[in-house]
Amino acid sequence: MGSTCSLGGGYLYGLPIGFIADSIGATVGAVASFLLGRTIGKSLVVSRLKDYPQFRLVTIAIQRSGFKISILLRLAPFVPFNILNYLLSVTPVPLGEYTLASWLGMMPITLALVYVGTTFKDLSDVTRGWGEFSKTHLPWIISGLVISALYATSSVLQWLGGRCVAEVLRLTYSVQWLYFVLSPVLL
Repeated sequence: MGSTCSLGGGYLYGLPIGFIADSIGATVGAVASFLLGRTIGKSLVVSRLKDYPQFRLVTIAIQRSGFKISILLRLAPFVPFNILNYLLSVTPVPLGEYTLASWLGMMPITLALVYVGTTFKDLSDVTRGWGEFSKTHLPWIISGLVISALYATSSVLQWLGGRCVAEVLRLTYSVQWLYFVLSPVLL
């Protein structure tokens, strides 16, 4: 649903206004879901997550650095935003940090989708006469390639960052477990 709104915002309003409007709308929607999950839906969200031990690791990571983990999760292309809103609602991340991390973390995909929406309007104009190559098409081609490359690079970096965070959490969790087991022996 969010992708459709971003594409539509670009198509209807252009890049600057479409990006601003969609960025504000997506952030307000994310905060509304977060607050709903933190209040009325908290018991439902917790009951759905209790069977996932990985969620405990996310909670531990958010206790240590809530903003960083929240923004990394928001940037991850494989985590659906709707699920992430509710997942983060039952963690100790403060509302302000969540809001800022969500807004910043959704910016790259919002910009890319709004940009694609703007190209829909001019697609027929851009592709008309492509039998002969025109220098007026070159800025469109270059900007499309640059935005695609930036999005692909951010996706790869996010994937690598997620793996690093997971490894740190795994090691931290293992050390805490080892300390818990060995502390009676050492004391």
